[in-house]
Parts: sequence; C-alpha cells; structure tokens
Amino acid sequence: MMQFIKLHSPSSMVALLDFEKAFDRVDHSYLLTVLRHYGFPQVFVDMVRVLYSDRRSKILVNGHLSKSVRLHRGVLQGDPLSPLLFVIALEPMCQLLRQNPGYGIKTGDTVHTGSYFADDSQLYAADEECLHRQLALVQSFCDKSGFRLNVDKTQILTFAPLSPDWHPWR
Repeated sequence: MMQFIKLHSPSSMVALLDFEKAFDRVDHSYLLTVLRHYGFPQVFVDMVRVLYSDRRSKILVNGHLSKSVRLHRGVLQGDPLSPLLFVIALEPMCQLLRQNPGYGIKTGDTVHTGSYFADDSQLYAADEECLHRQLALVQSFCDKSGFRLNVDKTQILTFAPLSPDWHPWR
C-alpha cells in the first residue's frame, strides 16, 4: 500500500496508530456488548463473561501488598483467546472507518481506509482533511470504548509537503 501511495497518490497520508496499553484497556462490559452485537452465540458470550468476571489483583507498594482490587479491564496475558478478543473489541472502530469510504485511498475499484493486525493499525487517508475526519472517528471510538490513543507514539506519514498550519490533533 505504501508503494502505491508513493507512486499514485502522493497527497495521501498514513497514520500509524498506537493504542496505549492496548490489551490492558479492553473493558470487559464493552467487550461483552460487542460480542452480543456481532451475534456471537450466547454460550460463548457467557464463557467470556465467566472468564473475566470477578478478576482480582493485588498491588505491591513499598513491600506491602494492597487489598484485593477488582479488574474491569484487560484481556489475559498469554491466553490464546486474548488477541482474538482484542480484535473483536476493535472491530466497531474498523467498521466505522470502512463505512466512510470517502476517507480512504482508492486503488482500482477498492477503497482502502486502513489495515489492522492485532494492536497495529494503519489509517489511509486521501488528504489532510480526510485524515482529520478519520482521527476524529478514532477518538470518538476511544471515548466510547475505553481505548486510548497514544498521541506521542502515533505517527503520521506523508509523501507531500503539509500545509504550514496543519496539525493532526487540531
């Protein structure tokens, strides 16, 4: 995709998104809502609910262990189901972006708005304004889902000069 942009669409832009503590930020109630929304069988939704209900942790501070605290977020580290649950939790954002094909880059008959692999996401925008609209959608998704975009680690790639007053987070 990068090569295509460079050769055929130099005014296009790419955002390399970084979600802050991506796997740790998956909200359990949000995840269950998404599973139901996408029609996962109730037995599967119940299995995930049981897996994540009443998860607890203790915190070690200056050699002292805290009382047990309930965890409302995060998928289990090392569990083979966790990357899949993360991708499912991110799907509403991907769907929002796909439903707005005017934001993406056209190659033949196909419009590409982004590519997603686990917690690595790339947005493809036709121009500066499209990227602003995409980032606004991503921020709206984050506000509703509990995800958080790490603005300091998110990168914007461009193949043409930017407007002097352009800023991705205006």
